[in-house]
Amino acid sequence: MGKPPRVFITYSHDNERHYDLVREFATFLRADVGLDVRLDQWADDGRRDWSLWAIEQLAEADFVLVIASPDYKRRAEGAEVPHLGRGAQFEAAMIRDNLTQDLPGATRRILPVVLPGRRVEEIPSFLNAYSTTRYEITEFTPAGVEELLVAITGVARFAMPEIGGGPGPAPN
Repeated sequence: MGKPPRVFITYSHDNERHYDLVREFATFLRADVGLDVRLDQWADDGRRDWSLWAIEQLAEADFVLVIASPDYKRRAEGAEVPHLGRGAQFEAAMIRDNLTQDLPGATRRILPVVLPGRRVEEIPSFLNAYSTTRYEITEFTPAGVEELLVAITGVARFAMPEIGGGPGPAPN
């Protein structure tokens, strides 16, 4: 088996509960699912240039999970004052640029995620929450993240049957 997909999680530090929930989600994906998840909370082991760190994570990630929340949406859409949530503002600007550069490729790679207690309306508008797939996580279990894992692994839940490959349903 090859290397696990590398996943970068971008989010805003809305409040302590959201901050902890994002870490719990990231830990589940890394420890229980086996994805190579990157999260800023695990990289605060010394002085760091966070912009360079974010550039590296966005460039190296196979997938970018954008965690929906009111603060992230406001920051990603340029409606926040410049000195608040600078990291989320910077990462969202890079994500918007990725979408502009290669919309089909970035749409497959940048995945909007709605965690328990959050709403679809909190997804930034440039991620097209209503016309593209979004990933609403119901719980941190394999079943709760099944659709997200389908997008990351590229393995559909149901295989398409071969044309003429066997009997279909019996006629009535």
